[in-house]
Amino acid sequence: MKKFSKNLCVVTSLVAMLGSIVMPVYASDTVIGEAISNQSNVVSESAILPEDFGENIPKQFTGISRETIQMNEYEWSVLYMTNKIRMANGIAPLSVSSKLQNAANIRKNELTQKMDHTRPNGSDCFTALNECGVPYETAGENIAGGQMSPVDVINSWWNSSGHRSNMLGSQFTHMATGYLYSQGSPWKHNWVQMFTGTCKPEQISLDLNSQGPYIITTNQSIDEMGINLKIKCPHGIYYMPIIEEMCSEIDKSLIGKDQTITISYGGKNTTIVLRVFEPMPFADVSPNSWYYDAVAGVYYNGIMTGLNNSKFGPADNLARAQFATILYRLNQEPQIPYMPIFPDVAEGEWYTEAVLWANKVGVVNGYSNTGKFGPADNINREQMAVMMYRYAQFLGKDTSESAEYGRFSDGAAVNEFAKQAMSWAVGTGIISGKDNGTRLDPQGNANRAECATIIMRFLEHYNL
Repeated sequence: MKKFSKNLCVVTSLVAMLGSIVMPVYASDTVIGEAISNQSNVVSESAILPEDFGENIPKQFTGISRETIQMNEYEWSVLYMTNKIRMANGIAPLSVSSKLQNAANIRKNELTQKMDHTRPNGSDCFTALNECGVPYETAGENIAGGQMSPVDVINSWWNSSGHRSNMLGSQFTHMATGYLYSQGSPWKHNWVQMFTGTCKPEQISLDLNSQGPYIITTNQSIDEMGINLKIKCPHGIYYMPIIEEMCSEIDKSLIGKDQTITISYGGKNTTIVLRVFEPMPFADVSPNSWYYDAVAGVYYNGIMTGLNNSKFGPADNLARAQFATILYRLNQEPQIPYMPIFPDVAEGEWYTEAVLWANKVGVVNGYSNTGKFGPADNINREQMAVMMYRYAQFLGKDTSESAEYGRFSDGAAVNEFAKQAMSWAVGTGIISGKDNGTRLDPQGNANRAECATIIMRFLEHYNL
């Protein structure tokens, strides 16, 4: 199953206080600290700050690393932008680990008390690395206060030679970022970069659960896809965002065709298969909508189409025949001979084969009181849960995972025929509650956006 992800945007704002340090020696001045390194690391005055370094910032953590590294979106954005700047200057990008991020998280909290490279307990900042079990040969720190966005703090550090030296330090191979807004702190916005080094990768791979192919649109950069590289090095397991400068060229003219792209880092290579498509044409699907990724997933994979060439209809109700057709498409639409199984499913209708196939494989039944299928009837959320549950069984998937749904205010309203399926759907996360997770709405009509979301969650859960 092809994958899709969107970008993350940030805004710019105010500049205030700066500080930098490189282990083991540092000095202080009016911007808290300028870097002095025990290794030669003279940054050329011709070093450039690319104009587009703050564009195409990827959505944070689309892979396994989301679960292993606790970074917020601003912190991930700083790592991405720092790497864009380094690569524009011919310097290898930096990666982050959970232990290194833990140290940065300690330091960002400490900066709300004392904006200094000396910690509140009187020790130097690098003892936070030791506390978190971070191995390193050399280390550095940049701090800042008052900058309201990742772009602003990068600009602030860049305009100070010591901080710029750390950002471009070739002796560093890893970096974590800490950002914390604290209303009670003097600078409100508190920032830290912690650098460590030096090593070379032993192995690199994609931080993904699936081999793809992954979707990229003609107006999208590989940066925006939010794909991460997993790196095994002598210091442990680290991650970094993949950016175009690390990749072989993509031919955007090859619409709908798979391309194998080589990703290079530290003398090691890995590959990813991408498929190029034109952007979605739907004016009613905003990139900022909660269902955008799901709609993109079903559209690019040919699972759901629009109501017309410019409208997807995310809030429109979904009919039972439409949902059967979606599942039919997932199975390459096998030919099914007509049989008069349901009195309201005539031969030759657009949904006839889909409904008959779904009945044949045990996904759908007719209404017990009439024997009809009800192709035009709106499907509700518990009916959808039942059909997805049966579909998983048809595929031979494990459906034993379950969860108690009594915590929902209307959990008792789930009908008997749907209880087992709803327990499975809630347990797998394929169906979640409405109204901040408080209500299941089992008899509520399922709209097209909800359907797209449920389908994509199902495919991702079973790695299809």
